Amino acid sequence: MEIKLYKNGRDFAKSHDEVLKKSPHYKDMLFTLNNINGFNNKNFVISYDNLHIISYRSKMYLLGYQDELDNIIDDLYLRNVEFKHIYTSNVKFINLLKKKYNFKIEFESKSYFVSETNIRRTVFSGGCFWCMAHPYYKEDGVLKVISGYAGGTTLNPTYLETKHGENDFRESVLIVYDTNKTSYANLLKLYFESIDPFDSLGQFIDKGKSYTTCVYFKNKDEETVFNNYKSYIESSYKLEVKVLTDNDTIFYKAEDEHQEFEFKNKDKFLAEEESSGRNKFNFVKIS
Repeated sequence: MEIKLYKNGRDFAKSHDEVLKKSPHYKDMLFTLNNINGFNNKNFVISYDNLHIISYRSKMYLLGYQDELDNIIDDLYLRNVEFKHIYTSNVKFINLLKKKYNFKIEFESKSYFVSETNIRRTVFSGGCFWCMAHPYYKEDGVLKVISGYAGGTTLNPTYLETKHGENDFRESVLIVYDTNKTSYANLLKLYFESIDPFDSLGQFIDKGKSYTTCVYFKNKDEETVFNNYKSYIESSYKLEVKVLTDNDTIFYKAEDEHQEFEFKNKDKFLAEEESSGRNKFNFVKIS
């Protein structure tokens, strides 16, 4: 299934005018499209063949039908898309969305209103994503660890482009977790204890923008947790923490061969871990 992202809402409208006009939300959508000026996590357009999703801030419009709804739900989930309102008459889509996100979804005034439950997601950049994923596999409450690309502004990054610095993305992991079993603070603690927080050029043997560290905040509470850990580490080790921070970001899932890499390629993973210098590094500890 081909997935296209459009930087400009007007480009999307021009390409799909006939489909848009069939929507009962056509006027609202035109207003939305006319107000899309940039491209970020809460302001973008996605087209999936004959099913189209337009997201502007917290509003999402679903048009048409698509046999591959499972793939669409997966892609929305992995791209770290946040939304509060869904306009659709496609009940199958809603049911799949509820199952994937563990959302409580109520029908009201021709719209589905969405509220989150206990499932959350967070994105960390910290060098090679094969190694970044490793410590989270055994963490209680972590439901899924996905390798991918974050922090960039171009469209549809690939592994080779990112690895060779041909785009502005970082190798990253998206962690899906259950807040009833673990917390953001626990995941961030494990992050700091798995990287070199004092290196601004990359991680271990890997250098360059794609291997630099970054934590992406969804809210002020997460930022507070980060700042507390940063202060603790700097006070304890008398060194400046050089981990970058940014607002929440779109996450692109890496190619299939990079998912759960250590289980598919154990020998290669162990060799990478050894040659990178991670095994010999004296990681920080947070009490």
